[in-house]
This record gives sequence, C-alpha cells and structure tokens, in this order.
Amino acid sequence: MSKYPNTFLLTAFFSIANLRSGQILARGDFIYHLQRIESFADLIKEHQWFGLRNFTTFNQIGVANNYFYPYVYIWIWAIPFVLINNPIVLYYAGLFVIMLTGLALTYWCVLKYSGSKYQALLVSVFFMTTPYHTFLLVNGAVLGESLACTFIPLFFYGLHKFFSSDKHNWQILAIALTLTAYAHVLTFLLEVIITVGAYLISLFYKAHRLMRFISAVKAVILFAMLTAFFWVPFLQEWLQTDIQTTVVLPNVAWLSDFGNLITLMLTNASLTGVVASPGLASFIGLILITVFWRKLDFEYRVIGIFGIILLLCSTSLFPWYALPSAIQNTIQFPYRLFNLVSFCLILVGAHVVVQIMQKSRKLAQDSVRPLFLFFAIIGGGLVMYMSMLSFNNRAKLTKIPYTQPTTLKTAFNTDYKLDKNNYEVALQSPRKFFGTIDYAPKPTWLGNHQDTLITHQVLVNNKKVRSHFETNSRMITYHFKLQKAGWADVPVLHYGNEVVKLNGRSTSAKMSQRGSTLVKAKRGWNTVTISAPLPWTFKVLLPVAIITWLGIIGWWIRQRKTNL
Repeated sequence: MSKYPNTFLLTAFFSIANLRSGQILARGDFIYHLQRIESFADLIKEHQWFGLRNFTTFNQIGVANNYFYPYVYIWIWAIPFVLINNPIVLYYAGLFVIMLTGLALTYWCVLKYSGSKYQALLVSVFFMTTPYHTFLLVNGAVLGESLACTFIPLFFYGLHKFFSSDKHNWQILAIALTLTAYAHVLTFLLEVIITVGAYLISLFYKAHRLMRFISAVKAVILFAMLTAFFWVPFLQEWLQTDIQTTVVLPNVAWLSDFGNLITLMLTNASLTGVVASPGLASFIGLILITVFWRKLDFEYRVIGIFGIILLLCSTSLFPWYALPSAIQNTIQFPYRLFNLVSFCLILVGAHVVVQIMQKSRKLAQDSVRPLFLFFAIIGGGLVMYMSMLSFNNRAKLTKIPYTQPTTLKTAFNTDYKLDKNNYEVALQSPRKFFGTIDYAPKPTWLGNHQDTLITHQVLVNNKKVRSHFETNSRMITYHFKLQKAGWADVPVLHYGNEVVKLNGRSTSAKMSQRGSTLVKAKRGWNTVTISAPLPWTFKVLLPVAIITWLGIIGWWIRQRKTNL
C-alpha cells in the first residue's frame, strides 16, 4: 500500500472538496446524524460520557434511538466536537476519515485475497467512488450505511478465509461482522444472510465439515462478546416497549426496472444529480465477466454470479411485492444491495483487467503501455468521481438558501446550507427531519402527536397548560401549574424504564395516548423530572467488549512478532 498513498489521499480529499466553501449541504439523513453526534458531545462535555436517550437534541423529547441504532462510530466522531469548536471542519474531517479508511481497508483486503497490487488499487478506487457510495456519504449523509460499506471488503475476505482454508481462520469474519454491526444493522443482517447461506451450501461438501462447525461456533462467541453491550439493551427495550422503527411504507420504495438500472449504470447515475446506482465501473465489470467467463477460475465465477444475482434482486425482476410487508419494510429500498453488487462486479472486473495487462506485457515485452493503460483507467475513475461531486455539491450549494429559525409550519426542512453562522439553527426545535421520531412508541406516530411533542406542550385533558423546562444530557425537568389535580401529559417519550420524579419524589408513570409520560400531578405548581439511567446490562457488557478488543490487539501484536 505504501506505493499508492497519494492516490488514496487525493481521492479522499476529493470527497471533502466542498470544505473550501465553509458550508454543509444539509440533505437526507444529515440532521438526524448531526443531532446524534451533538447529543454524545453534550454527554462528554458534562462528564456523563455516554447515554442511550437524547434529552438535549431531537427536539428534547427523550428519543431512545441509541438503543436501536448502532452508535460506536458516532460516539467516537463526537469526541472532536468537544475539543474543537468548528463543526463544519469536523464534519468534513469525518467524511475524509471514512473515505480514507475505506480505500486503505479495501486495498489491504483485495491485496491479501488476490496478491495483486494493481487489482487492489483498481478495486479500492472504483468501489469507494461508485455513485451509490457517493449518494450515501456525500449526497444523503447516510452515515451509518456509509460506515458499514467500509467493511464490506473485510467481510468478503473473512468469508474467503473461513471457507477456503484448512485452518481455523474464523477471526477475520467475526471481526468484520462486528465492525459492520457497530455501524448499520440492516447491512449487518444482509451479511449474516450471506454467511448463513454460504455455510449451509458448504454442508454439501464433507471436507472440513467439523472444522467449519467449530470455527463457526468460535466466531459466534467472539462476535457476541464484542457486541452484546449493544444487542442485549436493544432486545430489552424492544421487548419492553411497542415501538415503530421508522415510517411504514406500503411496499418497498424506489424500485427500478432492469432497463432503467442499466441506463443509470451506463451514465454513472449522474446526469441529473447523483442517484443510487452501482455505477459504470460495475457495468464494465459485468461485461468483462460475460466476455471472459471461460477464463475465470471457480472462485471468481462464484463471486461474479453472486454479484449478478444481487443486481437482478435489486430490480423489479425480483418479486419484492410478493414478500411479507414486514420484510419489505425492513429492507425499505432494494438499492441497499448496490454496495454488495458493486464490490463483487468490480472485484472480478479488476481481476480481468489485470490479467489482460499481464498477458499484454508478456506478448509485447513492454511494461510501459500496460502501466500507462492502468493509470489511465484510475485517472478516468477519479475524473468521473470529481464530476459527480462537482455537479452534486457546488451547483446546489449556490441555489439552496440558508435555513431560518423554525416554526411548526416550517419545521420540515431538509435542503439548506449550514455554516458557522447558522449551524446552531439545525439543532433548534421545533424541527422535523428524516428520522425525527424514529424508534418512538407506536402511539407517537398517530395523529398530530408529533407536533404537540416537538413544541413541548404539557397537556391536561388534551388541553395545553403553560409550562417551561430545562434540560441537560441526562434528564429533563418540566415546571407547570394546575388549577386542580389531574393527569398531566409531559412531552417526553415514555419507554417504561425511566426514573420519574414528581416534586422531588419518585412516582409511577404510564404511557399517554401520544406515547409520552403521564403522571398524576397535584393542584398548584408541579415539577416533573425524567431521567433514563444506563441499563445494568450495558454497564456489565461494555467492559467485556473492551477487554476482548484488548485481547485481540494483543494477540495480533504477538502474531506479528512471531512472523517477524
């Protein structure tokens, strides 16, 4: 990898070229993840370090999305937000790190798999600059899935080591699944489905069957030790409260027919702005697989077929609408398969290109022309990437106005510019964005309950009473006065594991019809404080994960010394 750091740095810098404008284009999931980062930053500033509920962000209604949405990388990203008072630069620095890590990790995995530096460079550059990855990372700020994409090459390399070796090579697969689970649950579930499917197919082969079973058990145990601190509280909260994860769709959305997807791939999905597509590099990989099929060895054929199957499954050729609605609402968008499609097709396509280069070099006894062709291909890929970024960022940033302080009427606004002067506006309430009440109790999704919650309305008999509140990263306190004793509906989501205090004393509470906290208040002034301590399971299992990671690092260092 030491020969190509400049290529990786250049590609990663392209991703943050818009930093020079000093602005962020707030689109898609940006506000959602920004509020998660700021919530963790508030916890760290107040020396609370970590929390699973959001009391200072997400309209200060106590959303519990950290129970259900992985947070490891977001928490790490929040640390610089505490140390450096420049959120615009820090956001772009995070994108740079994601991109650079993805390039380096893809290069290392493909190099270990193929033994070819040229193939590793081709795959790393073209995989990390596909339109779909650009759509996630830059256009839509879908940071969880972008982070998960970074570990797809490690996952495939782990699969290769697990199934192709006659030794107990299970550690890489377990670590790859762990790193993915730290980022994005759906990508993790797709990888689990692939792993289980591959394992079941391997049972038809008698060789090393017992060894694979033992290795699989070890991998599951290691994965559990590294991730139980997330999964156990997740399951506890899921079983305790009837929640709705996100907007329920009648069917999967944005499902392309095969012809339209091919058109998007041929145009690199960027004629009218970056949209979801595997991209031109994947299409070229598909053509190379078809033309040179007979010259591919068995493993590359398997990868190519798998990529083609996933490509077909991402279109209307697959009977998505015939699946149960629960499955359709879990996947939501079939284009989520594009990262897997791109890696498979680009990996095999790059292998064919390198084989052609090597054969050309032998026939012509000339190493200059093949190398010139190789770097021309890399350069062409970078030009395509720059064109996507140029169209999608600079042009739109000149058209989208700055946001203004919101009212309920203008609360939903996901297309605007942020800079150091108006950054704080994005954190003010009331504000609606994609994911505002994700993972809230189901009643919250009904009627206009969201509106009364994000405007901080204390209700008595469905009528608003005057109130004010103060909040910090661990709790929120409401003050209000009643003309007579009665049930007061405080605008903080109720999951059942909160600590509720009324006028300084612990009290019982229940869920109201809008999914918030209902308490029996007295006549006169009342003070209601709601906090959400960390579950004991998290406190026990997090040290287990940390100790396990330290053990893995120690084992790796010892292995390195032994090999030297």
